[in-house]
Amino acid sequence: METVKKKGYLRTLFRIHEEIPKSWYLVGIGSAFIGLFLFWYLLSIMGVVKEVFLPSPFVVIESLFTSLADSDFWNQIGISVYRVFMGFLLACIIGIPLGIFAGTFKIAESIIVPMSEFIRYMPAAAFIPLIMVWAWDR
Repeated sequence: METVKKKGYLRTLFRIHEEIPKSWYLVGIGSAFIGLFLFWYLLSIMGVVKEVFLPSPFVVIESLFTSLADSDFWNQIGISVYRVFMGFLLACIIGIPLGIFAGTFKIAESIIVPMSEFIRYMPAAAFIPLIMVWAWDR
């Protein structure tokens, strides 16, 4: 009876959109990360890719802990967090009033919404050259 139950149980793992137990889900996650780690390690020790481009995972982990102990690393993290926060704050300062304005008056909506919809679908990387040209001119 137990073997029949196991066969039916294993069959449900490969059915489309079938729910599986959380333990099997966690096994899948763990095996994916372990498999990726082993693949990375094998590529690095076999020398398939130069060490400059793909160092060993242990070298990366060692470098991580070395960086975490360095105060300059934390200063750079602080600068990055400051920039992200200031960008978010600036977006709120500009976006919230424009949103309220466009939601309140139809004439404002006719001016603001088409421009924001046009810009919304542009990839963020497309703005980098524009910002560089703007910053260079200063």
